[in-house]
Amino acid sequence: MSIKSWTSSRVVLLGDAAHAMSPILGLGANNAIQDADKLSQALLKYTDKLPLLRLLFHLDLLAL
Repeated sequence: MSIKSWTSSRVVLLGDAAHAMSPILGLGANNAIQDADKLSQALLKYTDKLPLLRLLFHLDLLAL
C-alpha cells in the first residue's frame, strides 16, 4: 500500500501504524519510540519559527 503523505493536519503516523511488520515480533513500540524521537528532532528544528506555546503543545503531545 502506498501513502501519499505521512501527515494530515495534526495527525502523524508512528510505530506499527506507519510501518508494515509482523504483529508477533513486538516491534510496534520500538518503532513508535524511534519515530517519536525523529518527530521531536524535526519539531526542534523549527523552534525559532513556532511560537513557544505552540511548540510546548507539540512537545507535550510527544510525551503521551
